[in-house]
Amino acid sequence: MAMTRSKIADIKQQLNKPLVKGEKWYLVDRKWFDQWKKYVNLDGQDESDTQEIYNPGPLDNSSILGKSGNLKPKLSEKEDYEVVPESVWNYFNQTFGRMPKQEPISRQVIDVGKDKEWLQLEIYPIDVELEHINNKNKQLPVTREFSRNSTLADVLNGFRLIYTIKTTTPVKIFEKESNGKLREITESQSSTLNDLCLSSGTKLSIQTANPDGSFPRIDARLTSSSNSVIALPSSHAEKTTGLTSSQMASSRTYGINTDASGSKGYQPGLCGLSNLGNTCFMNSILQSLSNIPPLTLYFLEKRYLEEINEDNPLGNHGEIARAYADLIRTIWSGQHSSYSPRQFKIQVGRFAPQFSNYLQHDSQELLTFLLDGLHEDLNRIKEKPYIELKDSDDRDDEIVAQEAWENYRKRNDSIIVDLFHGLLKSTVICPKCSKVSVTFDPFCTLSLPLPAKKEKTVEVHLVKEGPSQRPIRHRFAVPKAGNVRDLLEVVSKQNGVPVNELVVTEVCNSKFIKVYGPEDSIFSMTDRDTIYVYQLPCKIDDPSYYKICVYNREKKSTYGLLSPFGLPFIMGIKKSEATVNRLYEGVVKKMQRYFKNLDPKDKLWEDMVLLESSYIKKEELIDESENINEPMETEDTSQPGSSQNGEVEEAVKYPFCINRINSIASAVIGPLPDNDKLIDFNEDSFYISCDWTPSIRNICYDAEEAEKTVDVPNSTKGAIKRSSMYLKECLELYTTVEKLGADDAWYCPQCKEHQQATKKFDIWSLPDVLVIQLKRFSYNRYSRDKLDIFVEFPLRDLEMNPYVVQKGYRQSIYDLVCVSNHYGGLGSGHYTAYAKNKDDKRWYSFDDSSVSPVSSEDQVITKAGYVLFYVRRDPDSSHFNRPGITDVVSSSKIESEDEENSMDQC
Repeated sequence: MAMTRSKIADIKQQLNKPLVKGEKWYLVDRKWFDQWKKYVNLDGQDESDTQEIYNPGPLDNSSILGKSGNLKPKLSEKEDYEVVPESVWNYFNQTFGRMPKQEPISRQVIDVGKDKEWLQLEIYPIDVELEHINNKNKQLPVTREFSRNSTLADVLNGFRLIYTIKTTTPVKIFEKESNGKLREITESQSSTLNDLCLSSGTKLSIQTANPDGSFPRIDARLTSSSNSVIALPSSHAEKTTGLTSSQMASSRTYGINTDASGSKGYQPGLCGLSNLGNTCFMNSILQSLSNIPPLTLYFLEKRYLEEINEDNPLGNHGEIARAYADLIRTIWSGQHSSYSPRQFKIQVGRFAPQFSNYLQHDSQELLTFLLDGLHEDLNRIKEKPYIELKDSDDRDDEIVAQEAWENYRKRNDSIIVDLFHGLLKSTVICPKCSKVSVTFDPFCTLSLPLPAKKEKTVEVHLVKEGPSQRPIRHRFAVPKAGNVRDLLEVVSKQNGVPVNELVVTEVCNSKFIKVYGPEDSIFSMTDRDTIYVYQLPCKIDDPSYYKICVYNREKKSTYGLLSPFGLPFIMGIKKSEATVNRLYEGVVKKMQRYFKNLDPKDKLWEDMVLLESSYIKKEELIDESENINEPMETEDTSQPGSSQNGEVEEAVKYPFCINRINSIASAVIGPLPDNDKLIDFNEDSFYISCDWTPSIRNICYDAEEAEKTVDVPNSTKGAIKRSSMYLKECLELYTTVEKLGADDAWYCPQCKEHQQATKKFDIWSLPDVLVIQLKRFSYNRYSRDKLDIFVEFPLRDLEMNPYVVQKGYRQSIYDLVCVSNHYGGLGSGHYTAYAKNKDDKRWYSFDDSSVSPVSSEDQVITKAGYVLFYVRRDPDSSHFNRPGITDVVSSSKIESEDEENSMDQC
């Protein structure tokens, strides 16, 4: 499509514009968007490329919409959809139009920040179920959609409209918790749903007052005291407790009970955390940190109160530390079997708005924020001095490392640094001038790489040439860095079909989105792509055959709009036999498995012919292109078998009409010859459509049979072998030399230019609490992936000295105390935790609100292990020299020695 470079530059600028609060942006199907980019050459590719660049046709969002017309859940930007500003959406709509009955998917920019602006597109508003608990009409609950920026007053107004409640009638509003109990919401009506930490699926109940202003009594068994706030006049609160009303509210809101005796019989520390809506990632990390003994005792003994740094500009005014302290005191109070960490999440969302929504997040990212937030809130350094960094200048490593650590501690001094921070040595060597740069940097987490997958699993549907066979669904393992030829070879070998007769395609919304060439990369195929492989009756490059892509379309409305349906297919016809009659016969033969051709003498067939015509007449074939300003012109579509005046002849045989169309089924691009004349097109391949009326399609097309496939579950057997590996291999991989990529080039101060240098990490010193992340998640422009290889990590006796380069470094043996686990795939996975209780020295499984003992400690070591927490057996920090902690640390040593003695006796 001819577009001026200035117009393209303007669109690019619009696509990259920053978000503005209150503006509307629109969601567009990613595949349609990608095709539009190619069509207008948005990226400035070589225009001499002979590959067909077709018009994307009307904007089609059907792949991201559910049956009800709402946005499908758990979609991802850049993978499933793109977002465009209103100006670009208007350009799309005016130039290409959109599919019938598809409403625009618009979303508003909202501010979810508290102390600072944090703009987000609200892709998924909150669905709230509203119920009137003392409604005399027994009206059923109603679900309504609200923005996260909607206030409690907005929700109450919604209640009043639905249940016709007067604005003068006093009301109470409750949240129905997962256990069915009601928790009264007493926060200000100006609080937003985001402030209240309410997620999609929340159930709210309203209670109206009696005529005398009193409220009906609710059975105490149906109400929850957890997290409830009792409104007291501020003067009364201060008088009776000595605390300000805000402090009282904080204490009550977090459910603090200073009596840790466990009067209800719950063991301290074994308190589940309710899932507030995709918050399992948060619960997993909180349970892990809760079981780091010195950190937990620091908060239980309230030592943090003396060290809160409210004035630190890099901190959170002490709020994250207070919120975490209150949560830890609740978990270890012995008063709860489970607890809702709602207020903690509110505080996290306040200072880290990226966590304010209810999407699934990476538990390690939350851990990074939380440790950094606690550190800055508890930093003992009130005024950070300016320190000028020096280069190593070939000085001894011991001197440079000591200088780096001392400089760091001059600005950073907290319990988090005491327990979690170590020192890394980074060595960078310039490949041009051999300049060696050595720096020492603190670390809080060791992020260990896993070996990248060498193979990729691709699901394909093979459609064999035989028309009676259903598509065969396979899962094949192919080289990740390979090409489509590798996939063709494994399909050929598995099914006994010649490799040179196979065509690989991507199908979406009953159309071919892409036809792959043998040299195309496998890497570009994503898990969400639907890949079909078709067998032809000839070799792909046989010039004596036409290769024909066939769509089915039906007339969807009285306006004659034609929409694809069913599975498209590819067939081959000899050019020497390629008449229109032969074309019809070939199409019917390919569809014979799900095609029901009525007897022409059948009375029903006669009625259908008379009423609707077995062909779609020219005046009925109002193509979509006429309604969307499609640049291609619709040619004469009259077909053999129908006269010029549209009357149906007796020779009608087929219940559909064939037209030659463009590759996305949006426009008819030329007539077909008469029945007995050969088709004479310049190209070896082209597209046709079988156009139906809905009534005839319902009778002659068996949609259920057309969609059936044959599954071959063991296609990958023997192809991908998931081997396990040891943690020490990850540590070795972490400390190997790597060459920097072009995007990560290092600026050499000697060469005065960026170089792809070599870089190596080494551990210089270790913290008492060693946090190890196994880097299971990888991201690229085509896909997101999880490496689910089983990493075998030790429960005790992790010897770290072999990986420390500092000479004469003290012995460092670690024992595992917690594990954050991730199960499943990206986006739809689930987080849990295993942790060792500091009091009874037993391992427990923490799965949101559920806590259960682990029958065997070996169960802790699984392929789901993601973030590992180790404690040094002989710690340096004075935080360990407290009652109850030394026992925990030494217990692992005793267990280890007992095992060794047992082995000696054997």
